[in-house]
Amino acid sequence: MLSALVDISNSSVFTLTFGSLCLWYFYESLCSWYRLRHIPTPSVLASFSYLWLGRHTFSGKQYWVHRELHAEHGPFVRIGPNEVMTDDVSVIKQICSARSAYQRSSWYQTGRFNPYHDNLLSILSTPAHRELKTRLLTAIGSRENPGIEQAIDEQVKTLIRVIRTRYVGVPSKEKQPLLDLGPISLFFTMDVTTRLVFGREIGDMEDETDHSGFLKHVADLWPQMSTSADVPWIRKVIFSPLFLRLLGPKVSDEKGFGKLMALAERHVEERFKTGYKDEVQDMLELKAPLYSRLKEEITSAIRDGIVSSPITFAQAKRLSYLQAVIYEGIRMRTPLLGLWPKWSASDETFLGVFIPVGTCICMNTSALLRSPKLFGQDADIYNPERFVSLDHEARMEMEHHVELAFGSGQWMCAGKNMAFMEINKIIFELLRNFDIQMANSMLPHKSESYGVFLESNMFVKTTENLSR
Repeated sequence: MLSALVDISNSSVFTLTFGSLCLWYFYESLCSWYRLRHIPTPSVLASFSYLWLGRHTFSGKQYWVHRELHAEHGPFVRIGPNEVMTDDVSVIKQICSARSAYQRSSWYQTGRFNPYHDNLLSILSTPAHRELKTRLLTAIGSRENPGIEQAIDEQVKTLIRVIRTRYVGVPSKEKQPLLDLGPISLFFTMDVTTRLVFGREIGDMEDETDHSGFLKHVADLWPQMSTSADVPWIRKVIFSPLFLRLLGPKVSDEKGFGKLMALAERHVEERFKTGYKDEVQDMLELKAPLYSRLKEEITSAIRDGIVSSPITFAQAKRLSYLQAVIYEGIRMRTPLLGLWPKWSASDETFLGVFIPVGTCICMNTSALLRSPKLFGQDADIYNPERFVSLDHEARMEMEHHVELAFGSGQWMCAGKNMAFMEINKIIFELLRNFDIQMANSMLPHKSESYGVFLESNMFVKTTENLSR
């Protein structure tokens, strides 16, 4: 009898607990939905949960899903219980301006490539971010540190030598090896970064090997990393002290983040981390007339003696069509595609839409850089001509819109100038030395999107440029 009463009591406690949890979740969901009910959403799930956002982030189709949101739902779209996304340039510039009271959300904490220490990307405090950014700009700004350009030149020369030695076709060979632009561009980025940070390159490009295992580790983890960034409760768990103590990377690890952390500890006292960047790759998929025009500009610049060898950043910026190709490449394949959420401590109204206090406003880079309003009705097409057909003022405005891919105002990427320097030099020198042709024009590469583009199977045939 007593045993039966105990069983009934336990069953009642379980039922009461479960019922209470269900009521609590229903109440929280209702409050969450009600707060931003006036903002359109692609799924009712996004009104009270992160199922919609997490599913699309993890799927590898994030870019393509986000790109279409505003065409259907307007300038503001609700993508989570407390997240609203916009592609409006005026709104983005306002919340990122130097005097803006908007602050970073905890989303940025997932930018810690060393999970135990903040870097410029992951710092949430605006004053602390401003102070560190000032110090970093002094260190990496090309005007204050001309040695940066020389260091990049050294790595460009190594890249040219590796391609010429291993991939350029020789008439006597029956089968020429194809160059996969995906890995080689990442090796180049790693060598440039480690050369600037540690004083010497890690040697990935020379050996065509991911020596630290960092690149493979990051590529394997991008789906999980990107999803944990976009889903708050997951990132709270992953970056909690207990989780890091039990499962976090350690300097004793033989590969991945831990090995790179150990490398940093051996070479620098003041760590410098700006994150993972991919290089522009779409310009090498130019249609024949566009490719020929770029080659003609490069050939003319060499023939007229207006560029040195290697080309300087200042010289490259004066080549109009090269700049058009680079900006169009960034527009089509932006380096990073994160949400970049900022929140305000007060109620706001943008474009007639009320945004309550504490709401995270996210930047939809995917939609912004494909906006017909900003880039014309052919915005979905790779076309550098859109820049060269404009007058100077209109072209500068369009270029500034593309540069929003690197942030705006006080949140502008500190490494933007260095990234442009790398891209200008590598594109010019590659096409100065080689003719490059996609090996498979029907399926040039495989592409996935997890906050960044992951490109694979981007095989090209390289031959010596005999016209230079």
